[in-house]
Amino acid sequence: MPKFARPNIYNGRQSNQAFTGTVRAATLNEAEEGESPELYISPQVLADMGAGFVPAATTTVPGVVELATNAEAVTGTATTNLAIIPASLTARLAAPGAIGGTTPAAGSFTTLSHGKEAVTGMASGSAAGAAFAGTVALVAGTITVSSTAVTANSVIRLTCQALGTVTAPSALCASAKVTGTSFTILASQNTDTSTIFWEIIN
Repeated sequence: MPKFARPNIYNGRQSNQAFTGTVRAATLNEAEEGESPELYISPQVLADMGAGFVPAATTTVPGVVELATNAEAVTGTATTNLAIIPASLTARLAAPGAIGGTTPAAGSFTTLSHGKEAVTGMASGSAAGAAFAGTVALVAGTITVSSTAVTANSVIRLTCQALGTVTAPSALCASAKVTGTSFTILASQNTDTSTIFWEIIN
């Protein structure tokens, strides 16, 4: 008879956590229920239980995954729980799949425009006609340019092209815009006779 921790009370009784005695191996169901303190779990049952403890991983359920081989990574069609590792990623990047198809899809296009801008027929002088741009010399820091292209909402760009009686360029602004008629250029120095480039943007 084997030696027990308490041989004086071993009389064929069922063992438990407090007493030595006879013991039976638990079935898989009994092991999974986890209720009996008098059964032992065999290695086989433990392995069977382990297989059910952690489910296979999916896109929504964490669990056990299999590492993809290089071939599986290159094929790129598996939807089961395969995981890419650095080696298989390198293999996949070395053999990338086709991107898109070979037949172009129908498309729609939008043409953008932002109105007329100085392109042709630049005016010279204060009588600009229908021109959208030109040059003009200031007289005592101001000049009125006649142009049928101007509107009340026109944006007028002003740039000093050549200095006149001043040593530094003046600050410039366009004022008194009269639709289809004219606009006035004002300089911050009232003695300015510089040549100004102007451009109307509608």
